[in-house]
Amino acid sequence: MISPGDKFGKWTVLSDSDKTDSSNNKYYTCKCECGTVRDIAGHKLRTGRTKSCGCNRSIDMTGQRTGRLTFIKRVGKDEKGRFIWECKCDCGETCQRTIGKAKTVGSCGKHTAEVAKITLDENRKKQHYIDGTLAEELTAQLSKNNTSGFKGVYWNKEKGKWVAQITFRRKNYNLGRYDNIEDAVAARKAAEERFFKPILEKVKEGKSGQNISGGQE
Repeated sequence: MISPGDKFGKWTVLSDSDKTDSSNNKYYTCKCECGTVRDIAGHKLRTGRTKSCGCNRSIDMTGQRTGRLTFIKRVGKDEKGRFIWECKCDCGETCQRTIGKAKTVGSCGKHTAEVAKITLDENRKKQHYIDGTLAEELTAQLSKNNTSGFKGVYWNKEKGKWVAQITFRRKNYNLGRYDNIEDAVAARKAAEERFFKPILEKVKEGKSGQNISGGQE
């Protein structure tokens, strides 16, 4: 006879369950010491075929750290069967995280906006807005989709020509089509001298780290 409160390994019987299997075995709703609740067949409890939900086989993260979090104890499982841990953040707050989420988020979550603002402020200090143009955008690296090796130059298969273009202050300028890539590159460089050079020269004049005539390109 199995009754509520009986213990089998890490399982504690909570109540009878309405569940039965094809052999009409009786089931009991049980709670593991880790917090997992599950319906268990009575014969498996009596014979010792099950002694826990499997938490004995899980990684013990107690006392380990990831980001700002320290793992305290397991408190249960989520809907996918992953262990949920109680964690303590360096700020003193506690939260519940799976191991994966703890490693991804790295904190109790209350610092996300704070960290994002600090990062944004630091990035802004390194940027240069000149006459409404973000200078760093003018010297950005080649796109991974670029196949010509030159910014603003690409092969137009339909026309059988090299095309040169440049974008400045959200306006795209078509610089023409060319039979050879050298002419297209030359057209692009001439446009950079016209549009980009005055902006970049102001940065070199000692205005580094300042936002001048604020506003984005």
